[in-house]
Amino acid sequence: MYERSFGSLSICRFALPVALIGASLVANSASAQRREAATSKQVRLTDVTKMTSREPDIRAHVSSNFDARNVRSTNEDRDWLILRAVYETAPEWTDDVTVTFYALFKTDSNEDPSKRYLLFRGETSYFNLDRGHHNAFMFIHPDTLDRYGDVERIAVQLTHKGQDAGSLSDPKSQEKWWTQLQPVPGQLLPRTQTPFDMVNRGFYDMVKPGSSQRR
Repeated sequence: MYERSFGSLSICRFALPVALIGASLVANSASAQRREAATSKQVRLTDVTKMTSREPDIRAHVSSNFDARNVRSTNEDRDWLILRAVYETAPEWTDDVTVTFYALFKTDSNEDPSKRYLLFRGETSYFNLDRGHHNAFMFIHPDTLDRYGDVERIAVQLTHKGQDAGSLSDPKSQEKWWTQLQPVPGQLLPRTQTPFDMVNRGFYDMVKPGSSQRR
């Protein structure tokens, strides 16, 4: 009788922590779902697209020995590719919104099927966002387009305070294809690293300091 009682007691002591762990996992999962639902109500991604644009014609008188207005290049009329994301914020003011862009290129590698596609990634974080519609941009240099060709697909991932706030791709897809390749940083440029930074600065939202360096 003593041994059976001891065995029963051991089972009870073992079952209690397991039950507590299970309850904790359920509570954490429910809490995560509530956070995600709250985030989706505060920030919502509405559109993603791409467009081409000529480089802005910005010239300046640098010094008496060098006048940039008289310097011309045969390549200065090449097109940049601009990736654009449109999203909405519901609160009166919103901080810590990160927009991550992905651009998929198809390479000429026939020897290694695993290298048929190349995925570039870039992100920027914003703050002081008033309620309403907002635009986020990422730029692809003409040299990148000359080297790798046309972009096959683009996608945008939106996060708010570290929580997933949705994603979209162009062409539209239910599959998160950008998670299937190892992204390469450095080829998608934030506005602050392009000539477009000098154009209509008041039109753009405030970029979180240092965020444009994380690509």
